Amino acid sequence: MGTDSRVISREEAREFEMEMDRLGLVHSIWDAGVDTDGKPPIVMCHCLETDCMPTRIRAHFGIVNAQRKGEYVAVIDRKQCAEGCTKMPVCLPRCPFGAMRYSPLDQVASVNISRCFGCGLCRSACPTSAIKLMDRITYPALVDVW
Repeated sequence: MGTDSRVISREEAREFEMEMDRLGLVHSIWDAGVDTDGKPPIVMCHCLETDCMPTRIRAHFGIVNAQRKGEYVAVIDRKQCAEGCTKMPVCLPRCPFGAMRYSPLDQVASVNISRCFGCGLCRSACPTSAIKLMDRITYPALVDVW
């Protein structure tokens, strides 16, 4: 009996994820049950925010079990951001969860960490590397917010 999936190496997965990140696609990982070969595949899904059903279900209907937040949250170094952002930052439209804000007065972006999913799409777009992903558990208010 054949298989309907293929195993890829860690390096192949990393390269693929980086390419999907550059394209600005929403990333998700799913446990797809058991494959025809008896192995439980992990499925990597990538789609536009407007096409991502779990993102839409959570955003429009508030059903939080449709999509869980990642283990990270984005944090911005304000000084580093201010040095590089002189116009509307490119990171802002990359956030599919509405967690990013921009202050034209200060010329810096900020993140509402309670809305952040830790996807890193903002980080990959930041030309100054001002955005870092921090472990969610570093923020006591977010420990149980998934």
